[in-house]
Amino acid sequence: MTKPKTLILIALLLLLVALGIKGWRIYKAADRLLARQADVEMMVEEGVTAVDPHTVETLILDSRHDIQLIQKEAAPLLAIAPHLGWLPKVGNLAAAAPDLLDMAEAGTETAAYAIRGLKPALILLQTNEGAMDALLPELMQSVTDNQADIAQAALSFEQVTAAREAVGDPSALPYRLRTLFEKTDPLLPTAAEGFTLLQAAPALVGMDGTQRYLIIAQNEDELRPTGGFISGAGVLTMENGRLTDLQFNDAYDVDDWENKPYDAPPAPLEQFMGLELFLFRDGNFWPDFPTSAQKLMELYSYGQDAPPLDGVIAVDQQFLHLLVESVGDIPLPNSTEVINADNIEEVLRDAWATGASDKWGEFGDTRKGFLGYFAAAIQDKLFNEFGAINPITLAFSMQTAADEKHLQIYMSDPTAAAALSALGWDGHLSPPSQDALMVVETSVGYNKTNLLIERQTAYDIDLRDASKPTAILTVTYIHNGTAETTICEQGEYFYKYHLKSYLAIADDCYLTYLRVYAPAKAELIDSSRQMVSAETLLSGEEWNSKASAFIEQDGFNTFSNLLIVPRGETVENQLSYDLPTAVITTNGNTHQYQLSLYKQAGLRTEIMRINVQLPDNATFLQSNIAPSQQKNNTLQFDLLLNKDSIITVTYR
Repeated sequence: MTKPKTLILIALLLLLVALGIKGWRIYKAADRLLARQADVEMMVEEGVTAVDPHTVETLILDSRHDIQLIQKEAAPLLAIAPHLGWLPKVGNLAAAAPDLLDMAEAGTETAAYAIRGLKPALILLQTNEGAMDALLPELMQSVTDNQADIAQAALSFEQVTAAREAVGDPSALPYRLRTLFEKTDPLLPTAAEGFTLLQAAPALVGMDGTQRYLIIAQNEDELRPTGGFISGAGVLTMENGRLTDLQFNDAYDVDDWENKPYDAPPAPLEQFMGLELFLFRDGNFWPDFPTSAQKLMELYSYGQDAPPLDGVIAVDQQFLHLLVESVGDIPLPNSTEVINADNIEEVLRDAWATGASDKWGEFGDTRKGFLGYFAAAIQDKLFNEFGAINPITLAFSMQTAADEKHLQIYMSDPTAAAALSALGWDGHLSPPSQDALMVVETSVGYNKTNLLIERQTAYDIDLRDASKPTAILTVTYIHNGTAETTICEQGEYFYKYHLKSYLAIADDCYLTYLRVYAPAKAELIDSSRQMVSAETLLSGEEWNSKASAFIEQDGFNTFSNLLIVPRGETVENQLSYDLPTAVITTNGNTHQYQLSLYKQAGLRTEIMRINVQLPDNATFLQSNIAPSQQKNNTLQFDLLLNKDSIITVTYR
């Protein structure tokens, strides 16, 4: 009996030795990884243009080797690790270990392919002292030549995001890992978007043929469905990665209505603004940006006798603010004046106002003059001083602008369009899977009054009867201008060209054509009655009506009305409607309500309060956004909506 016991003891000792050796190897590999963390953080702080690409590649490959070593040595334990959460102190780390290692392995694989694919471009960027307009074609050729590695990096990154989701909440992990997640989590969306753009970039900059893009400048102080009234428009031409031409015009100069026939505008513009022709400056009538973009390209080419365009880039004042903030001061050509983040909006408002300020000399005479010079100044800054610009800061600013719809891009090419749609940069209005809400303004008062309007939205959903869920939407407008008792006159300042004060143009009554986009099978029950006097409207006919329902966009039902907000007053508009039963999905005894919220382009933020009334006997399980309050089975969500968002509520 002694011999078997001896053999067992020897086997246990050998196992302990083996585990000890594996543990030591794992410890040393992990120690090397942690030591490199400081190097990585320092490189990030220095920026991509300052780091040595060869050093970065070596660091990535060494880290990848250590991660693979840890996976190999820990393989016998990984199968049982998820069941070790009960262990004191290290239980949470042990349980998460397989997903953490999967994330690390996929992350280093992503980095290895990315550095191999982008190292030639990075070396070009660091060693070439020429102007950016000469360097860009070489950079894009390098990106084109290394698409295989970039595509593989993008595939590996999908595994990173999947592993990150599997890890879940990192708050129970050790401090150092928690800190690491706090730093890397905000970067994941930007990295994903970056890989998508890198794959689309060669086609976008004309590596496969000349590309001509329509650029439109929108003024959000006169809110329109895609962001604001179109004040300026230009065409940017890219060929083989080089910007070969940039022309910019006043939007009023695009059309040739004196010599060509034009269609009638959409009925609301004809009825509420008295428009007879559908001209370019009113082409952004639909909140679905691809729909408006296609119409704008058609109208521009028609009015200018120009060849077909390949896409549309729409920007507003806030986009320009973000751009200037990230690239630094912009000196105007042949002028002592400098545009910066502090004065950009004031300058733009001066330029957009009828009879712009004399402050800017020759640049302030017209929108065409100023916007053309400003576009040239931005181009000069980006191309000739790119080395002084932090590309990471610029990338984050552009991501913010696109996420918040201050930048929207539509491309005719199906591959490029799919990439932009996946990024959410094309401003498309996708049909909801369950409930949906988008409140869309079209300023029809011929003024800049949105500068003084605050909009607050309350959306109350009643799910107590699953066979007939209902909603009440209340939109409140607060006019922060001068209170007056005189009758509002539509277009009062439109005909007074001698006025130079932008604020005077803004401090007027707000007249808006309101559209609410709800799920396709929602049915309007009732709404506030809105009245606008005959003395106010250019048509001379009184408007006195409740909201009407119609189908405009696939996947949605639309409720619309005209309303007026007098100076210094507060006006409330309410709609009640039945929701389709599809806003609730059921799996066994678990139910889920989901609401897709769409932000209107041009709005900086919208104050929203969402109340979800659950059935009286329901038990609230979870929501993707923590409710600010829960009372009597009503969940209250308070949001500052600055981009599209989703609220998901699960209950039993």
